[in-house]
Amino acid sequence: MEDGGYGSADTIAGLARLGFFACRPDLEGELIRALGVDRMQELLAEHGELARFRRFQHQPVQRERPTDAQLRRFLGTHSGRKAQFAPLMVDALEESRIPAAMRELVGTAVDRESASLLDDDRRVGHLDAAGVSLAAGRRPSGRSPR
Repeated sequence: MEDGGYGSADTIAGLARLGFFACRPDLEGELIRALGVDRMQELLAEHGELARFRRFQHQPVQRERPTDAQLRRFLGTHSGRKAQFAPLMVDALEESRIPAAMRELVGTAVDRESASLLDDDRRVGHLDAAGVSLAAGRRPSGRSPR
C-alpha cells in the first residue's frame, strides 16, 4: 500500500485511514457483543433456533465456553445461518450500539460519496456485505432508528 502511494498500513489506525476496518474477532463477534447474549438468544427464539442452540450448548466441548463464544460458534455450524442472522442482528441493534468498525466504514463510505455505497436520492450510505445492510441514519428495514 505504501509503495503504491496510498500511505502506511502498518497499524490498525493506518488501515482505517485507508478505509479498511477490522471486526474483532469477526463480524459475528462484534454483533453479538453489541446485542448482548440475552438479546441474541431472543433472536434465536424468534427464528426457531433456540432449541438447537440449547442442544449445542450441552455438547462437551461447549459446556465450559462463555455464552458469547457459544453463540458465535453456533452461527457457523449450519450452512447459511450466518447469512440468515446477520441482517436480523443488524436490524435488532440500537443505533448507539452499532460496532465502531461498522460505524466507521459506513461513515467513510458516506464521506467519500462513493457511487456504489451512496443512495443519491436519499443521501443514505449503506453497506451490503454477506447479506448485511446497514444504513447511516436509517434501519435496514427502512424504519427510523429508535
